Amino acid sequence: MKYLILLLFLSFQSFAQINFNPYFKKLNLVTSKINVIKVIDARIDKDFTFISQDSVQKLETNGPLNLLIQDFINSSLPINNKKNQIVIKINDYQFGSRMEEKKTVVWFYTDMEFFKKTDNGYLKIGDINDCKEAKNIDNLEIAINRLHWKLWNNMLDDIEVNLKHINKNALIEEK
Repeated sequence: MKYLILLLFLSFQSFAQINFNPYFKKLNLVTSKINVIKVIDARIDKDFTFISQDSVQKLETNGPLNLLIQDFINSSLPINNKKNQIVIKINDYQFGSRMEEKKTVVWFYTDMEFFKKTDNGYLKIGDINDCKEAKNIDNLEIAINRLHWKLWNNMLDDIEVNLKHINKNALIEEK
């Protein structure tokens, strides 16, 4: 009987849904002078999942990933800046966990590119291919949303710095 209850609990866990809430808290963008005008979701697999060692769970969202991220960033910005209009291209965006020395490690991997929109096309600002981790997790949803917040908070500061050093001769057409 004890094993049956354990088996039922584990099967319920493998099909549980995790809520992804990018609005965990506002980003620290008090002086930021950018505006995200578009987020392009170029991922091959549009499913949004959490990958663990023994299961794959669906991450529940309140809309498409690209719109959630665009709204999340712009809602944290102090002003709607017309000069630095940014386009973000998402190539990969994954959450998962693994066990390390009997402790749960939650990870967030992303591969993205950033562009500044100009009258003639786009200028590449930079890209990111990074994995952030959190250890000793008590609440999976809080860990996921906190990792997501930390990545964007740091990344948008980097974008603003990179805007000052952009190669204005490397124009990319809109196509």
